[in-house]
Amino acid sequence: MTQSEYVRQLLEAYCQTPTTAGRVNPQDRLLATQLYQRGIPLTVVENALVLGAYRRLYRDLDAPPLAPVRSLSYFERLIEEILAMEVCPDGYFQYLRYRIKTFEQAKQQLLQARRAKQTS
Repeated sequence: MTQSEYVRQLLEAYCQTPTTAGRVNPQDRLLATQLYQRGIPLTVVENALVLGAYRRLYRDLDAPPLAPVRSLSYFERLIEEILAMEVCPDGYFQYLRYRIKTFEQAKQQLLQARRAKQTS
């Protein structure tokens, strides 16, 4: 994969990630280029995006809402976390993708259960 393809795909994935602002700034483009030059596999970065989105979505519902992520650099720590994983269960990131996809449905079910519990 060429550098330009890697950067394009990475930035596209970043923009499509839930919990991000969906926009790219020049620093994001620079970081994407640096990740390519470091030889970080695109799948690692995509998994970091998924992990970050999952953690931001599945948090205490009573907590105040978080502002959208406005920079790819937010995910740098998660990229390093994934690179440091010695073992990752098969299908783990697929499971997180599924949980993100079904987040709104799960959130509504939890809120309905809370309301039912409060009225009983």
